[in-house]
Amino acid sequence: MAALTTRPTLAYEPFGHTRLHRCRPGQRAGGSGKGLFGSAQPGVLNATPKAQGNGYRARMPQPPSLTPGQRQAALEKAAEARRARAELKEKLKTGAVVLAEVIEATPTDEVIAKTRVLAVLESLPGVGKVKARRTMRDIGISESRKMKGLGDQQRAALLETFPPR
Repeated sequence: MAALTTRPTLAYEPFGHTRLHRCRPGQRAGGSGKGLFGSAQPGVLNATPKAQGNGYRARMPQPPSLTPGQRQAALEKAAEARRARAELKEKLKTGAVVLAEVIEATPTDEVIAKTRVLAVLESLPGVGKVKARRTMRDIGISESRKMKGLGDQQRAALLETFPPR
């Protein structure tokens, strides 16, 4: 990794906030080096509207290091959960299970609890993507909400909207 230059210069942004990011030698500052915000000279501190923080790219946190055995166990557990969710959705599609039973089993069944509400509704017979999303929006349920995160009023509204047949 190249070292930063010792005396960087500034290129000021003419339109407001000035946030700085560093340019390493040999790199172009500000992307293409053209326009109002950038300089094609290496070692220049640039003021760009999108630059954030202290000028260095943030590194994503690394997942915990697992032993091969732990990794294999986690993969098997995830695969089993995906199979169980697929089985639940298939039962909903065929009518073997109704929404009321799924909602009732949510506190005790971890697979159901971690299933997204949208996936459950889309699996109901006669309910497609559009109707499921529209219903969730009307009730006030986020598309990313999981079954365990539903409130009492939201559960009641879902049961009222999709009564058992």
